[in-house]
Amino acid sequence: MSELRLLQQQAVSEIDEDFISGERNIKPELFERHSIPVEGTDVDYGAIQDRIDGIFVDPEYPEYEASMDAKLAPTIHAEIDIDRRTARDERIWYYLAAVKFDDFVRYRWRFDFEDSRAAAFEKFLGETRANNLYSNAIGRLWWLAELTHVDPATEAAVDVDVDDEYELTRKAFEFNFLANRILDNAFHMSKPLVVAVVDQFADESQDLVNDMPDRLSTLLSMMPAEGWVDDNSVEVVEKLKRQMKRERSD
Repeated sequence: MSELRLLQQQAVSEIDEDFISGERNIKPELFERHSIPVEGTDVDYGAIQDRIDGIFVDPEYPEYEASMDAKLAPTIHAEIDIDRRTARDERIWYYLAAVKFDDFVRYRWRFDFEDSRAAAFEKFLGETRANNLYSNAIGRLWWLAELTHVDPATEAAVDVDVDDEYELTRKAFEFNFLANRILDNAFHMSKPLVVAVVDQFADESQDLVNDMPDRLSTLLSMMPAEGWVDDNSVEVVEKLKRQMKRERSD
């Protein structure tokens, strides 16, 4: 078990195209020297690496296969036991993506520097736009698991049918387009809404999911206080889905 660490700017500046593509290694001593521990954290990096190693040898998950997110996300969340305030420090995800699990990042994501240099760097270093949880390859797994895990024994599971804590996490990542639409829109700040969205839209068409965030944003702007929406999220999202499907059938 080890502490989480925050990757400092001196180390971040070493991350270039050659490192991202795997053509150049950076000495671990440099990363350790230019990172600082997060007090009170305790992570089993070995358990996460074991899961990643299993993905590498499983024929179900060839290189760049998006469905591996559903396999790894529950382990990432379970082993990185931090609160959301701590998780909002992007330097944690810099460290995890560039130092601890860079092998997974390269296996999961295809990098084309000519087509989109920024997208390649974002998978290791994230993106500065406020509220964007999609960019960092490790951070996105933790965040969507955080927003979708529901203990079947708690009151939160009353309105959604789940057999285990990470059922909705897997459903979201198995429909990767849905996962991206959630993480790249402001309503992800409400866990009850995210849970309801995955529960209601995981089996719907990509066309319906694509239009959902804008329609949900409009609907929320006409709702009562935020606390009311959180308490009635399933009802709100169910109503929205019915309306959207009715419009398409007319």
